[in-house]
Amino acid sequence: MDFSNKDLSFTIDPQGKDLTLRLTAESRFLEAKSGQGSYSFVKSIKGAGPQEVIIRASDFKSNDRKKLEWTNISRFSVALIDENTKDKIDLASKEGQQFLKLIKLLPANNK
Repeated sequence: MDFSNKDLSFTIDPQGKDLTLRLTAESRFLEAKSGQGSYSFVKSIKGAGPQEVIIRASDFKSNDRKKLEWTNISRFSVALIDENTKDKIDLASKEGQQFLKLIKLLPANNK
């Protein structure tokens, strides 16, 4: 499957809470010529009702300013943080599943 022209979509229902979506991607175990690096994306999500967050590979930041390529990811993590308590929400729990509704790949919207 070709991931080069894809965006990542998260549907999140903050249920009235102030949340932060934090994504990290790493390509550390790849050969050096394959673009090793660590990348992150952070976005605040507030309000009630499902909200779609669309993320391009170019939205991820790295210390060395390398561009993330979806096909080079060796490790990917998703965290939702409650901004009031600073606690991570357990996305595997029944409560956590009420916040994170859907993750999917979309055709890139080359804006």
